[in-house]
Amino acid sequence: MKLACCQFAPVRGQVLLNQEKVDKLLAKYDPGDIDVLVLPEMAFSGYVFKSLNDIMPLLEDAETGPTCMWAKRQAKRLHCFVQVGFPQVIIEGADTGYFNAVVVVDRQGKLIKTYQKHFLYETDENWAQEGPGFSTYDIEGVKVAPAICMDINPKGFKDFYAFEFANFHVKEESQMILCSMNWIDSKKERTGAADTGNGSGSEAAVKSIPSADRSSDQFEEEIEQFSASNLNYWMLRLWPLYGETLIKADETVAMQRNGHGEKMYFVASNRTGTEEGY
Repeated sequence: MKLACCQFAPVRGQVLLNQEKVDKLLAKYDPGDIDVLVLPEMAFSGYVFKSLNDIMPLLEDAETGPTCMWAKRQAKRLHCFVQVGFPQVIIEGADTGYFNAVVVVDRQGKLIKTYQKHFLYETDENWAQEGPGFSTYDIEGVKVAPAICMDINPKGFKDFYAFEFANFHVKEESQMILCSMNWIDSKKERTGAADTGNGSGSEAAVKSIPSADRSSDQFEEEIEQFSASNLNYWMLRLWPLYGETLIKADETVAMQRNGHGEKMYFVASNRTGTEEGY
């Protein structure tokens, strides 16, 4: 299976302009070059919005909105599956819901999945509702776990040891994670300070897992201290999926085999550039 991530710096609020930019990036590819194409979270709208009114002009229907229509067109042209993030509105009778979501279409351009972000980051909370829960979908016999950025974190950064996303997909026996992201750099990276991570792999990271008894500010500081890079941190958040589950007991961390046993592929499509100070 040939996987592709299309990563770029969108212009906030300029959906058509951003789609044209991606069209140019993909123009050199032909049918057969790509099996699965993954784009970032809220790929064409931009990500940072201060309120529901701020993002209201950019909200889309999952079936007929500009993001889904673009995905259908590229899926047919490239004969590939496409996952792409967008700001979703759902209107059911008198009820209206607003979600940070991804849409997935198959090789024929048919909508097969819409997934709403389950764990919200502070920027999402300005306008979006929490999605109903983690889920899966199928790509030609491969069980796929859709994810959107904050989903792989502990909910609300409250319980580092919960591993909600990873443990869900251990039980589901998912085989591949497709994660659309707008993952921001750490504060140290944004200010140009040196990274003080204490290792380059998951083993070093696990040895420095922060205590559960700390404030949110302490949580962030401790995460930055032991996370040598975003990649190492993502590896840590997915720890139960590649062989072991972390269990806190009497202030110690024990390892328990989860029995999953199969290879797990993690595909992260993160945007580039800056937006509204992030």
